[in-house]
Amino acid sequence: MQRVNDFSNGVGTISAPNVKYVRLYKYAGSDYVDITSLINYIEIFESIYNTFITVNINITDTLSIQSTLQLTGEEFVEIDIRDAGGSIGYIKQVFSVYMLADRITTANASVIYTLKCISPAAIVDMNLKISKAFVGQPSDLVVNEFGKALTVVDKTVVAESTKNVVQYISNYWSPLQNIKYLCDRAVSRETTAPSYVFFERSKDFRFQSIDYMVRQASTNDFMYSLNTYSTDKRSNPANQLPIMYNLHIDSGFNYIDRLMTGAYGNRTLTVDPLTKTYSYEYYDYMEAFNKFSRLNKAPFGSETAPRRLNSVFRTAVIPSKSFTTMVDNMSIEWYKQRPTELAAINASTIEFEAAGRFYINAGDVISVAVPKLNAKSTIRNDEAELSKLLDKMLSGRYLVNNLRHVISRERHTVFVQASKDSIFKEASK
Repeated sequence: MQRVNDFSNGVGTISAPNVKYVRLYKYAGSDYVDITSLINYIEIFESIYNTFITVNINITDTLSIQSTLQLTGEEFVEIDIRDAGGSIGYIKQVFSVYMLADRITTANASVIYTLKCISPAAIVDMNLKISKAFVGQPSDLVVNEFGKALTVVDKTVVAESTKNVVQYISNYWSPLQNIKYLCDRAVSRETTAPSYVFFERSKDFRFQSIDYMVRQASTNDFMYSLNTYSTDKRSNPANQLPIMYNLHIDSGFNYIDRLMTGAYGNRTLTVDPLTKTYSYEYYDYMEAFNKFSRLNKAPFGSETAPRRLNSVFRTAVIPSKSFTTMVDNMSIEWYKQRPTELAAINASTIEFEAAGRFYINAGDVISVAVPKLNAKSTIRNDEAELSKLLDKMLSGRYLVNNLRHVISRERHTVFVQASKDSIFKEASK
């Protein structure tokens, strides 16, 4: 059974939820059951740290689907969600059903349960093991060797070009295991950034560095409001577009966590067992702040902050070359840079919800404006005056880490978790 994604038009404006259909298929058959009218809500998850898209479909089953179709975890659901104009909106894709959870029997002879689904690429990855020697650029290997195995739905693999050559043997690894190995060794051709991640979005797969993502222009602008969603169905949802609600900050900053995860830097002991020599290498976030792209103009720390770089201490054994033609997969530069750059991007994290829109994805950059507590609510057209009203620590550009769409019968809401590696304005000394 082949299904494809269709993103011919995309969505450019906010719209009311419009689930055209949700169909449930058995693995080996072409017949389906349309469960659209049974759905209570749909949750769709994206993350730059979780490789595959996952979906939760909560339904009130009045048709005894579980018994009639004999659901066993070998089913598919095909989802088609569109905007109000009728063009393809967020997604038209097939997902694999892997779990039936939270089953509750109600008093009116029906049951409520959740179908947990995942991208079919995840099922392929779990069942495919590769035993082969590889040599080449990490970006080329991801696109040409492993990306093709995962694109069982019609999605492209967007890869940032790398400059280093790797040579290794896949010892019955899955495609994702190979890609993670390459993420740890990929260096950007353009910026030498080593902070690569691989993840699935609604429209494609991405193999890109954090440095590349934070260089993007902002795709969405949000202003924090203490007001709640309008319950007036006659109101235009576009009026709620730039507003974010229920701003939650689980940890505005955590100095200890930054220190222990290496966000401030790390110390590496390199050992060459052949020559019996060793050396120490250091990586300091503050010193390297301008080496890579940052979301905002000032670092989250200061030069006077206590930050012992050996709070994160690692040992790197330099492999000895048996042949002069062997490719060196080990570079001390990316080895010491990668953990700090991946930790620094999470130096400050916020969570909020907003009126649903389909043109925001994990890996996007957003601009957030949070007024000071004593700021007046009047709208100001002067940018300089508006800047004075903003909370300089919470406002600024953020990278979207995790994204959750919740589509119910009444509303489409998007829940966003975003983080940043720098602050809007340098702290006073």
